[in-house]
Amino acid sequence: MIADNARPVKNKKLLIIAHLDTYYATLDREKWWEMEDWIVKLLKLCDGKKTVNDLAEILSKIAEVKKEDLMPTLKEILEDLAEKGIIVFI
Repeated sequence: MIADNARPVKNKKLLIIAHLDTYYATLDREKWWEMEDWIVKLLKLCDGKKTVNDLAEILSKIAEVKKEDLMPTLKEILEDLAEKGIIVFI
């Protein structure tokens, strides 16, 4: 379980490219993931300075939902990104 004060940061090996209005991400140029626009925007927020709680606050204002309602889904997404090695927590 990810702590609310964990600070996600993009993996330094992460490369994101845009091709024909679609984003693709890779860590090694062999395995590629298709990325939705909102995930790319989320990754831009993962700078190692903002906590998971900070991200939830920012996203809840954008989506106009309660932070508490957004937090479980955000943590699931961040866990998935961490499992793939796209982000790490510091």
